[in-house]
Amino acid sequence: MDSGGGSAGSAGMPEKAEWLARFVAEVIDWIVWTIALMPLLLGVAIGFGLVRDSWLVVGLFSLVGLLMTLAILTLVSLTYRNGRSVGKRVTGTQVIRVDDSPVSWAYNFWLRTFLFKGIIIGTVGGMTLELLFLANYLWPLWDRDAQALHDKMVGTRVVKVPPQSQPSARFRT
Repeated sequence: MDSGGGSAGSAGMPEKAEWLARFVAEVIDWIVWTIALMPLLLGVAIGFGLVRDSWLVVGLFSLVGLLMTLAILTLVSLTYRNGRSVGKRVTGTQVIRVDDSPVSWAYNFWLRTFLFKGIIIGTVGGMTLELLFLANYLWPLWDRDAQALHDKMVGTRVVKVPPQSQPSARFRT
């Protein structure tokens, strides 16, 4: 069984990311999204549980909506640029297209992450007792190209980022 890490292909071809790096990146991204959505969850709990004055509820939800919008816009624009979410930055990985071209933030976030990974895999996975969800994340372990099912659907793959391509290395003097 291939570990999903594989070796580098031909010269200049990015090396596929190891399964463990992909998994750790997903866990980190899940934590970041949970923190970003915390104002909404907190607002719902406070708004419906503790606060009875209607003007206070409207004000609270307006503030919560503003905070959540800012958090999500910042998270999407800063972390999904060039196929590098927070988790992928930490693990030194990146999403690219199968032809090795870069992905835009809109393609990476809206098509790959939100629509295919979130809605399609999540919804169908829920209907199959989470078997599709589990298969999606385990698929890179035995796939020749180390692609998850959602990667295959949108034509992307996750690769290791050479240290010189990471932002911290670019800004060294």
